[in-house]
Amino acid sequence: MKRIQLLAPIALVLFTMFSPDLSAQDSRGTEFFVGFMRNINTPGNLVLFLTGATATTGTVEIPGLAFSAPFTITPGTITSVPIPSTARHSGSNTTENKGIRVSALAPIALYGLNQASNTTDAYLGLPRTLLGTDHIVLGYNGGAGGPSEFQIIGTVDGTQVIITPSVAGTGRAAGVPYVIILNRLQSYQLEATGATTDLSGTLISSTQPLALFGGAVCTNIPDNGTLACDHVVEQIPATGAWGQNFLTASLATRTAGDIFRVIARDNGTQVTLDGVLVATLNKGQIYQTSLASNTRHTIVASAPVLVAQYCKGQTADNVLSDPFMMLIQPTEQFQTSYTLTTPAATPVAFTNFINVVAQAGTASQCRIDGNPFSAAFNSISGTTYVAALQSVTLGTHNLTCPDPFAAYSYGYASADSYGYPGGLGLRFIAAPRCDVNNDGIISLADINLIFAARNQPASGPEDQRDFDGDLTITVADARACQQRCTNAGCAAGGL
Repeated sequence: MKRIQLLAPIALVLFTMFSPDLSAQDSRGTEFFVGFMRNINTPGNLVLFLTGATATTGTVEIPGLAFSAPFTITPGTITSVPIPSTARHSGSNTTENKGIRVSALAPIALYGLNQASNTTDAYLGLPRTLLGTDHIVLGYNGGAGGPSEFQIIGTVDGTQVIITPSVAGTGRAAGVPYVIILNRLQSYQLEATGATTDLSGTLISSTQPLALFGGAVCTNIPDNGTLACDHVVEQIPATGAWGQNFLTASLATRTAGDIFRVIARDNGTQVTLDGVLVATLNKGQIYQTSLASNTRHTIVASAPVLVAQYCKGQTADNVLSDPFMMLIQPTEQFQTSYTLTTPAATPVAFTNFINVVAQAGTASQCRIDGNPFSAAFNSISGTTYVAALQSVTLGTHNLTCPDPFAAYSYGYASADSYGYPGGLGLRFIAAPRCDVNNDGIISLADINLIFAARNQPASGPEDQRDFDGDLTITVADARACQQRCTNAGCAAGGL
């Protein structure tokens, strides 16, 4: 992993806003493949939080541990399913049968909590329909309590996975690709061998969709000079679901600012902060910065990127807190409602907050549990958006706004914390399209293959035939791909 230094400022450019696609798939689904990485303190507490807009039932199963638990969903509430502590992956450069499958009869949202004494974080789970085959790891440096790490979960037997570590991992050299075969519900975990090195930027490609989790066993943020260490984790979307336009809001109560990281999918990606060019990144490279507390910013990239916000350790400002990692939603993937939950009061009682980024014109109509937000909305310069840092009570909270918005749930305890995005629209807006036969050109042969499959469901979010990413192949997809032809013969198709 290479960190890019700050470049000379250029002229301010106003933030370019793209309207979210309300037909986009979101992070709710009927089947999930998830897992839990190693946390420094064990046995600890593993919990899945499940919620949905429709009453339904389902099952959580871990075949490798002979574990199965039914669940029931009541709309507007959270169902908690405790997971055996032995479900944590325990080794490095090892494959274990610790993948978790969650299935439901109607769409649900899933959040995973990996909690241990003084080291906690949470992640937003992504449904199987939105899992992909091209990934880049984003996590954080190793810390005083443990190394950088990532975990992958297989969804199909015999999946071939090619991994190119950005730094040396257990038994694996930096920059040298290797292949593993992963079966359904097998988990593979790799930890960095360097005490403070970072597996972010590791490239992962697979023959079948898989679930990727990135983070660290117990890291110090921004570095080992700041106490204390904490487990950090997020599920990392496939690169086809990354975005280009991001809005940030600082974390409540903190005074020393927050760390932000931007990782690139493509070579030559330009990154601007508040309209000023700050970095040009190649694939897997990271721009990292600290943004002051009580500020709001725009991040725009010339190609798809992934952005994460990191809470600093408690001694950065001696405010009750600790490190966590939280993905930032691109504006292209905002939604109009979320149901969020705080962890239970035991074994750790957190002080809880929800950050909201909403359209200024309709923010007054946004609601939390049916009531207006009590926190003030503050403008984000150069945009039509505002942000609020809302203190919330223990339990479940339902958020709605007339226009698509972002929501982030987080909380602090003494030398402990957690954080996760409230949800994501996950249309694969950045996935390659139209070259159905993979011959390097878009021709009449590709258009005919798309047209022949019209009105059929896509094979997944990366299906080359599904131009608009709505998971259904239509005549509109064929027409759109016809406009992208690199072969003159396409015009003869006459769609």
